[in-house]
Amino acid sequence: MSIIENLFGSGNLVGINAPEISQETGPWLNSERLKTKDLAKSKKTLLIDFWTYSCVNCLRTLPYLKTWHERYTKFGLVIIGVHTPEFEFEKDVDNVREFIEKEGVSYPIVLDNEYKIWNAFANHVWPRKLLIDTKGKIRYSHSGEGSYIETENKIRELLQEAGPLVKLPSVDSQEHEHISKDGVCYPQTPETYCGYLRGRLGNQGGYIEDKFYVYKLPKTDTFEDGRIYLNGGWIGRPEYLQHGVNTKEPINYLLLSYHGLEVNAVIKLDGSKKVRQSRVYIALNDKTLEKKIAGKDVLYDQDGWSYLNITQPKMYNIIKSKNFGRNLLKLIPFTEAFQIYAFTFGGCAD
Repeated sequence: MSIIENLFGSGNLVGINAPEISQETGPWLNSERLKTKDLAKSKKTLLIDFWTYSCVNCLRTLPYLKTWHERYTKFGLVIIGVHTPEFEFEKDVDNVREFIEKEGVSYPIVLDNEYKIWNAFANHVWPRKLLIDTKGKIRYSHSGEGSYIETENKIRELLQEAGPLVKLPSVDSQEHEHISKDGVCYPQTPETYCGYLRGRLGNQGGYIEDKFYVYKLPKTDTFEDGRIYLNGGWIGRPEYLQHGVNTKEPINYLLLSYHGLEVNAVIKLDGSKKVRQSRVYIALNDKTLEKKIAGKDVLYDQDGWSYLNITQPKMYNIIKSKNFGRNLLKLIPFTEAFQIYAFTFGGCAD
């Protein structure tokens, strides 16, 4: 337990002095190592964002961070993205570098693979934003998505405190218009993990840990929401499920019953198999995905069947619908390199 958590708990850090970013962290991307004390002495306002690149909630906040970096850097704002991984593959600096280059993230990123910054700030969630003023005090904290208008207003307040004569750019009132609308949000399936440490397997007997096993789908038409069901050959690992080719079965697949509007999956290929890309076919209620509900990463073959082309270790967007429903998702991989870590869901209409 960190000193901060001992003294103040992990909830409200506002008003206390920010700890120094650990000396043993790194590497840093887009910047040399930065220190909170040096930034305070230089009259910089610091925004620390705890995130990880396969987290859907973090990805939804990313456009706002990029906008604030572009808009306020010249007025004294410094954003540091503290990349604290949830899964082992997110510790790979090349994976993080490839992601931030593709997404155009240009503010400093530090890899916090050992959770030293996370623990120093008594953090407990992705994403989390902390604002630190020029005296080194934490002045604002927000966990999760949302509160973008509130966060930007606090950034502007601290920048104005640091430079009373600074004329900040105006913010178009229409810029956040979509946030203010009364959108409809439905209950959604909670994040569903695939590995045996945190996952829930619906097959009889549960996980066979760290061994190839031929699973048999339960003989039922009712599948419990948020549970993984397997058919055919699979290997259960602590963090993920790995597809294992089984010649005795005509097809291996994964089933998931869920409710919500959006479905995402964290998937990668096993590097030791030397497979650079592979298709994973998708069925929803035993039919190909309609294009109007297909996520941005979905492709279609010449016969009209929906699939993902797995190349990078990342979160893949599978379904993006405007109509709430309960559905049965089926994923059909065709390589032993296929590894799936988690599913995340969305319940709010745009």
